[in-house]
Amino acid sequence: MIRASVSAALGLALAVLTLASSADGAERALTYNGSLAAGRTMQLIPVASSSRRAMPDILVWDASNFPTHVGKFTGKVVVLNFYSILCGSCLKDLTTLNRLQGDIRNGSVMVIAVSLDANKTMADVKAFLKRQGLDNLKPYMDPSGASASTLGVSNLPSSVVIDKSGHVVEAVEGSVVWDSGNALQAIYALTRE
Repeated sequence: MIRASVSAALGLALAVLTLASSADGAERALTYNGSLAAGRTMQLIPVASSSRRAMPDILVWDASNFPTHVGKFTGKVVVLNFYSILCGSCLKDLTTLNRLQGDIRNGSVMVIAVSLDANKTMADVKAFLKRQGLDNLKPYMDPSGASASTLGVSNLPSSVVIDKSGHVVEAVEGSVVWDSGNALQAIYALTRE
């Protein structure tokens, strides 16, 4: 599992990995990751906000199938998660993201869980979230994978944490226990910046 902390100060860059897609329109090749080692949780490395890179302008589709700029959530801490309905470790991630969103109800944090399932519809995504009891997550999709491609996502689940000013704090490949003590503390710290 790769865990990259994105910051100019640390000299690390968001990995630029390409989603594979052929000219004939074949489905993208995404790898499903397992979980982080047992008991290991995300720990954001404190980086001065002035050292963070701006989040690229990306679009995802909301529950009404309207394109939504992720930048519209500036002013909130955003956990942008990419998943597939068919990915078991993605469900683990979504479960803890659902609890995170439920725990932070004051509107300071927005979880944007984006299905990258090219062969599914928004109705499929809504049904999946309902069937899994993920009531705190709003359905988003990007069946073309353009948003994930812009961010270099090639493994699922993958997440990007964005601060209130729209800058990337960290990119994570693999499943994270988002509602654990360490991750929760890091998210709360970002809401106080």
